[in-house]
Parts: sequence; C-alpha cells; structure tokens
Amino acid sequence: MTVVAVDAIPFRLPYHQPLRMAAGDIHAAEHVLIRVRDDSGVCGVAEAPARPMFYGESLASIVHAVREWFAPVLVGTDPFAVRALAPSIDRIPANNTAKASLDLALHDLRARLLEQPLFRLLGGTRCPLRVTHMLGHGAPEAVADEAVRMREKYGITAFKIKVGYEPAADVRLVGAVRAALGDEALLYVDANCAYRAEEALAAVLPMVAEYGIAWAEEPTRADDRRGRSRVASRAPVPVLADETVPTLTDVTRSLEDGTACWISIKVARTGITQSTDIAAVVRAHGGRVLLGSQGDSGLGTLASLAFASGDPFAAELPGEYSYFLRLADDLVAEPLEIADGHLRAPDAPGSGAVLDEDKLAHYRVD
Repeated sequence: MTVVAVDAIPFRLPYHQPLRMAAGDIHAAEHVLIRVRDDSGVCGVAEAPARPMFYGESLASIVHAVREWFAPVLVGTDPFAVRALAPSIDRIPANNTAKASLDLALHDLRARLLEQPLFRLLGGTRCPLRVTHMLGHGAPEAVADEAVRMREKYGITAFKIKVGYEPAADVRLVGAVRAALGDEALLYVDANCAYRAEEALAAVLPMVAEYGIAWAEEPTRADDRRGRSRVASRAPVPVLADETVPTLTDVTRSLEDGTACWISIKVARTGITQSTDIAAVVRAHGGRVLLGSQGDSGLGTLASLAFASGDPFAAELPGEYSYFLRLADDLVAEPLEIADGHLRAPDAPGSGAVLDEDKLAHYRVD
C-alpha cells in the first residue's frame, strides 16, 4: 500500500444566506477538496475550509501548500504511517488546515482500505450525537425565529449565538432567543475574540444571570492574555477556547495559564491525530471538549461525526454539526439527515462520504 497521488481541488458552495459574526460575514463555502489515492486506486477524501480571518489560509494558499510542499512528502509513503509522516509535514510551520486535511484524508483512506467505518478504527460505536445549531448575529426577532424553525424541523435544542458587537445589544439578542425557546434549550455564545475584557464581562455576566447561557466561547481579544485570564476567573460559566488554540501547544498553554478551561476541537484544523492528542490533554487537565465547526459542508461534517463517535469524551457535549444546512448545495451524494436533534456517523467505510462527481465538476473553481 503506497500513496501515489494527492489532489487539491478548490470549490465554492453558495449559502442560503450569509452568516454574520464579529470576525466578518461569510457568503459562501470556499473550501478545498483533498484526495489521497493509493496504488490500488482507493481514495481517502477530506475538506479544507479556508478561514483567512482566523488562520491566514486561503483557497490559493491551501492548494499551493498541498500541491507544492506536502504532496511530494506523501507520495511514495505508507498511508498507514500517519504519525511517522507528521514530522516531515510539520517542518513547514502554520498551514494548519492544509495539514489537517491531509491527516483526515489519510485516516479516511486507511479505513476504506480496511473496509471499516473510521469511527470503529478509532475505538468507538455508531452512537447518536446531539447537534448544536449556530445562529449568526442579526435582528433579535429574526435570529429567534431561525432557532424556533431549527427546533421544529430538526428537533435541535442546543444553540450557539454569535455575539461580539455591543454588549447591551448582544444581551438583548440572547434574551430574544431564550424567550422564544424557553428554559429547556441549551444556549451559549461566541464572540470570536471581539470584546475587550471589560466588554466581555459586561456581556457575559448578565447573559448568565438573566438568560442562563451554559458557557462563553472566545469572549476576549486573542492578544490580551491578562484580560483573558481575568474574564475566565470572573465568569460564572466555563470559557471555551477556539481560534486561539489552533495547535496542541496552544491548547496546553491556555489550560495551564487559565485563559480557558474548555476547548473546541475542529478536526478541519487539527485532523484526527492532533485532535486525539488534544482530547487527551484536556481530559488530563479536568476540562471538556466539544466538536466545533469550521464552516464544514457535509464532507467535513462526516469527518467530525467519525471523530466524535470514536471517543465518548468528545461526544459528551453537543457538537456543531448542522452548518451544512446553511449551504444551498453540497458535494456529498447523500445528504445528512438530522432527526430528533441528533446525527449518526454512517456505518460505511471511512467517513462514509460519497462524492457527487457532477456537483464537484460544477462547483470547482480551479
């Protein structure tokens, strides 16, 4: 078994409507399809979402990094030797999503070669995974209406609300969603590092006291570590780190210096290998993890489902698995179906992803 080819194909999927958040509005999924093929003709696939506002990667940079730097390292190697290959890949710094997509594709390839679901190779079962739906920032009534529609149509009862604008307005937004859903819904907020420390406290404290948010994601600016520690120590709910912890080293530092106690794992950012290490470190520090979304389409969501199904610790909290609902179309041939607020990983080889080649031809932008 030998890797013979690595492909990077940029594509663009339109949204039904833009997602508004403090880091900037997103109007389409501009991602890269990664394919790793072995000498028997079997392909592992993965999705690399470009998020320049967070990680500095773009469609062009991901495609270039994969084609010019990483593919030459992988071609001719054993696809099962994922950890052995990691040092050669990591000689080039940054490029987090490009590296993660290769790790995901290799894991998908390994499982397909063994004709086993990926979650089974990771040691898990096909358990139901509770879904969180992400609500963009907007007019309180409109955002609350979206939450109600998601509950009524899909049975979703966990919601992340994008904040990070003006604290008082953000509190009103959370209040509108709580009033529409009632006390039983699980709510948390994500400021995408937009608040100053004093603004974060001015927003989070009443959100907890008045509307019962369960935790706060990235409430404070990334470069203000002292302010982040102050907010984490005073917030009456856990602080969840996301874009400030793109690597295992960043996770360890945040847990040890008290800037966060919970961690968002995004397999699109850390693959299977590093995500497994991150989960172990968080568990050792007494924290918790949730599976976040990097704007994943159905393809990326399947990888997240496989990872969460492979480790009960990663499945304890609701995961952000519904982002694909924002897309007007997808590359997977069989759409994911959320039932009673839950998803299950397919009982099929690899991540279970089957691509629609006609759609890929239509949406690719190279």
